[in-house]
Amino acid sequence: MWQILAGISVGILSASFSPVAPDPHWLWPAGMLSLFMTLLSAFRFPYFMVPAALMLGMVYGFWQGQSRFHSWVDAELTGKDLLLSGSVISLPSESGGSTRFIFQVPSGQKPSGNISLNWHDAPDGLAGQKWKLCIRLKRPNGFVSPGVRDYQAWLMRQNIIATGYVRQSPQNEMLGDAKTSLAAGIRAPISNWLTENLSVSFSGLVKALLLGDTRGLTSDDWQLFRDTGTIHLLVISGLHVSLVAMVGWVLMRGFGLLGLLPLNHIPLSSFASVCGLILALIYGALAGFGLPVQRALVMLTAGVGSLLLGFRLPIVTVLLVALISVLLIDPLAGTSSGFWLSFLAVSVLLYMFSHRKGRNGVQQLIMAQFVIAVALAPVLAGFQQPVSLLSPLVNLVSIPLVGGIVVPLMLASLAVSALFQSAGLWLLSVAGHLLEIWKFVLQWSVEYLGQVFWLPPPTGLDLIAAIVGIAIMLAPSGLGWRWLGFCCLLPWLWPKVDRPDYGTAEVAVMDVGQGLAIVVQTQKHTLVYDTGDRFPSGFTAADAVLLPWLRRHRIRSLDRIVVSHGDRDHIGGLESLSRFSPDAEVVLSEIPYDAFPSASSCYDRKPWRWDGVGFEFLHALPDGNISSNDRSCVLRICSQSNCALLTGDISSRREKQLVDKYGTNLKSEIFLVPHHGSRTSSSEQFLEAVKPDYASISSGYSNRFHHPSSDVITRLEFRKIRVLNTAQTGSQVYLLGKSLEPVCSRGNGWGWWKRKLLDGTTMQNCDRVQ
Repeated sequence: MWQILAGISVGILSASFSPVAPDPHWLWPAGMLSLFMTLLSAFRFPYFMVPAALMLGMVYGFWQGQSRFHSWVDAELTGKDLLLSGSVISLPSESGGSTRFIFQVPSGQKPSGNISLNWHDAPDGLAGQKWKLCIRLKRPNGFVSPGVRDYQAWLMRQNIIATGYVRQSPQNEMLGDAKTSLAAGIRAPISNWLTENLSVSFSGLVKALLLGDTRGLTSDDWQLFRDTGTIHLLVISGLHVSLVAMVGWVLMRGFGLLGLLPLNHIPLSSFASVCGLILALIYGALAGFGLPVQRALVMLTAGVGSLLLGFRLPIVTVLLVALISVLLIDPLAGTSSGFWLSFLAVSVLLYMFSHRKGRNGVQQLIMAQFVIAVALAPVLAGFQQPVSLLSPLVNLVSIPLVGGIVVPLMLASLAVSALFQSAGLWLLSVAGHLLEIWKFVLQWSVEYLGQVFWLPPPTGLDLIAAIVGIAIMLAPSGLGWRWLGFCCLLPWLWPKVDRPDYGTAEVAVMDVGQGLAIVVQTQKHTLVYDTGDRFPSGFTAADAVLLPWLRRHRIRSLDRIVVSHGDRDHIGGLESLSRFSPDAEVVLSEIPYDAFPSASSCYDRKPWRWDGVGFEFLHALPDGNISSNDRSCVLRICSQSNCALLTGDISSRREKQLVDKYGTNLKSEIFLVPHHGSRTSSSEQFLEAVKPDYASISSGYSNRFHHPSSDVITRLEFRKIRVLNTAQTGSQVYLLGKSLEPVCSRGNGWGWWKRKLLDGTTMQNCDRVQ
């Protein structure tokens, strides 16, 4: 049995990580054939059992994934005003005057399904309400760049068919309450009640731990929990569920031993186990049944079920049952970091303690924290999360406090509140004050004791070596080879850094949506030109795209940050990059700039050389009043054989001045199309002077400015210039001084959905993908 479970699970995961997907028309016959082969091998030919189960899992994974992909909103509906009726099925999240929520449109309308909407100045109390809304949609999309969170995969896991925003319209109308909504029925009323009755200082923590509602946590809170390795306690996990079930079991067993339960025909152990499971299910419902919660509930149900039926399943079988159950519910679960952290943590503990006897509970608890910290370090690094030295020590106190005392106390307070509200609120305030003390201790530990490391994400052979090394280090007595296990970690911890050769430069045009960010590397130096956008929520493209790229390429500091001009989509990530590299020199187009008083102007800069590569700011400015766009810092980068021209948001007016001053010296093989492809730029005169081979456009998919302009594309294509738009290609990498053939991120490694362009066309002008 376990071979079939393991085979199907690996098959489903393989479908999620496959770079290509089969034709959907073949899935039905392939599924029937693999099911027949699996049943036949189970009874007659056991040697074919694993391959048949593997094939069955892959067919199921591809079928589910492609069904979700093809349910996305039709491309022809993108950018059009649509009047749709539906229900708000999530807890709305408000930030910067905008509210984001999931809007479920029932069948019979086009489109129908779950839609992620943003509503500026939305009314209060949306959760669980029915509305008729005028909305504008686009297909699910996200940044496509190495190391970046796969937002498209997240949307597919949530069964979201489109993203968009609500238009201000007199047609917007509330239609009533949706009583069947989970948000309306359970989570939203409790969340509102907690907000109204608890202190602001700890209500956010209480809601996060009790309901999985993290809307009340600030960015500083998240940073604190990341730095201390306790973020898993804020995202309701299997650990919470297991501890809640254990508390329920202990309470019922204690009541039974005291004679408070009239048990005549039911064994006390069975009754206590069932009560613990019921309490865990209630907590899971309050938390929203996330992936780790599903895993824990399946394992608990399997364990309690086997106990009631009079036999005990091996713990590995229980883990496999949980694994395949989660994957059957959500075949794309493997694209989530929480899936791997949850199952790997349990698997490592089983591997570690299954062959160790004689240690008491305290010793095992202490060892478990260090085992998880060591084993999950490569996984955390792979998902661009910091590794904290404090984590094992802090979790020794935090896990029993939060999971064993605070969460059960909050659940008990909810039950008491149903009868005596004042008593329940008092218990909740006690739990809240305990959380405040816990948070204060965490802050103190970070300030005086903590140190956080950003380890490089392991890739390829480094990852395989790290896995082998950790397995050896955690084996019984290390099999006498623990030193060898540590040696296996060295290629990951001290990797060889690949940098461009002398006289060459790597120019990476990053996919940051409707904005601009470029990373330029020479042999020993790194320059960032523009930093992407910053949104009202505080989210920045620099945090989401630039920093993962820099860490993935083992770049620990920057030499220079150039901001072409002051528009938000160019300067928005400057503060994030400055925190990452505080010693980096900042160059702006206009100074003084209050946030960076030491910054210098690009117009005062003379040409310079780094590692055999020349850099020059082109200073020509038009006469008269000059717009911020036309003041953009224009940077030309030249190797021995070719050049790249970075143009910011200049218009044809500035282009003319550059042509008048520099003429044919503007010649550059790589040309950053000005102003995201706006029709006011890329004039015929400018293109004639630059004569590029490649035109790179940085724009967002289906952006509201309609960039790039069709007129600009026509002019570029008429001159046989190869046009690459980050909205289609993802991040683009060019190597000055060597082959200029672009390397594009769309289709990078795993994830077949990344290769499918959102407008249904095929990717052109990019010969290779990373």
